[in-house]
Amino acid sequence: MRQTPQFSPPESLSRGYTIKDRKGVWYVSFSVRGEGQQRYSLGTKDRAEAERLAYQRWVHACMLVQNGQSLTNRGFSDVAEEFIATIERDVEHDRKDGYHIARYVPVIRRYLIGYFGNRQIKAISASNIEGYWDWRRDYWVSGPGASQPEIEYTRTVNGRASKIRRPVKETAPSDSTMSKEAATLRQILTFAVRKGYLSAIPLFEYQKSKRRQDKSRPGFTLDEFKHLIATSEQRVAAPHINDRMRLHAFCMIAGLTGLRPTELFNLTWGDIETRRIEMPVETSKEVVVRQTRKGLRRLPLYGEREPILQDVLIFHARGKGKARESAVMPEVLTPLNILRNLFMLEQEREPERDDPVFANYKGEAIRSFKMSLTPLLEAAGLRIAPDGRRRDSFSFRHFYVTQQIHEDVNHHMLARNAGTSTKMIDTFYSKIRATDEAAKLTPDWFKHRLL
Repeated sequence: MRQTPQFSPPESLSRGYTIKDRKGVWYVSFSVRGEGQQRYSLGTKDRAEAERLAYQRWVHACMLVQNGQSLTNRGFSDVAEEFIATIERDVEHDRKDGYHIARYVPVIRRYLIGYFGNRQIKAISASNIEGYWDWRRDYWVSGPGASQPEIEYTRTVNGRASKIRRPVKETAPSDSTMSKEAATLRQILTFAVRKGYLSAIPLFEYQKSKRRQDKSRPGFTLDEFKHLIATSEQRVAAPHINDRMRLHAFCMIAGLTGLRPTELFNLTWGDIETRRIEMPVETSKEVVVRQTRKGLRRLPLYGEREPILQDVLIFHARGKGKARESAVMPEVLTPLNILRNLFMLEQEREPERDDPVFANYKGEAIRSFKMSLTPLLEAAGLRIAPDGRRRDSFSFRHFYVTQQIHEDVNHHMLARNAGTSTKMIDTFYSKIRATDEAAKLTPDWFKHRLL
């Protein structure tokens, strides 16, 4: 009977592994500096074959470690956290700006770790990454974030970090957002390759939508806003009267000020100021007939303008890392009185400067009306805009901007008052249609049009 020759490693290498027989199957174990104890099944019952395979496994492991590769299978979440630690170290040593932590860390932990979790990073394929895009698009609409009324993030202003909450936008992320997340994922995978946790990055690319999209926000027309307020007033008489009165006040103040939801929820009673200003008023007006180059014409004659003193409301808005003064419509006095009376009724005292304008029955700041605003919009038949987009708390801001443009408010002054830019107003906020100004677009050029 022929015997299998015994295998022995070259004399130039000392054997750094041991093999053991466990229930008829041979295993190899060895220790590598920086990687800890390694143990593998050799998948054979033959001692000589086990010696040969053990030697190959050990030499291969030593070569991987010598070339900077890792023997350990790492989960995606572990690698991502290690990547985050490098960002934090770079910021701490001034190699990167502080915004890298605020911008990338929440995205990595909420979305990328939220999807890939502890999946072995070596097992992540291009098809897995393709599945991430669909999961991410539905995250706030029907996915894990659908039940969350608000999102909390950290904003750093002048070196000071503060926690900010804002209502969730029930929409899919834009192509720009998805492209940035694809770049962040690629950075994590590249980091894994450098650390030896991954041999190569899967080939993937986020495909942007080729369909032209209207990215302007759905607002309200003036008639729709009036209908919404009337519907809200009818619902106030139902159960949960105090909560619905707060919602009613929120809708009115949001529509009459144009403040962002975050700015409204940050308002305290000390942020509201009454300021006396001078407003010119016409004292007389008559019509005279004068000879002009085009013949006799009736021309208005204005008298002298005398200023009068008038009180206006100024809100000191805080949000998006900036603060500004905003002149608001005087009609907000009515909903402000509603909120003040509710506070006094429930807290049995006058609100102080630091008390939130939008407070719950405990006197604590309200951070979102998402759960109650949606039923109100549905009751008024205004939840879905004509183009199929959903209205939310941001729609009041777009209504305000559009209505101010209708009233010929100067674009630059409007942009400053709303805390935005004229470009943003033209691109996203304004819902002005040319046909809304048909009278201005059809002037009487020849001055003899029959009316």
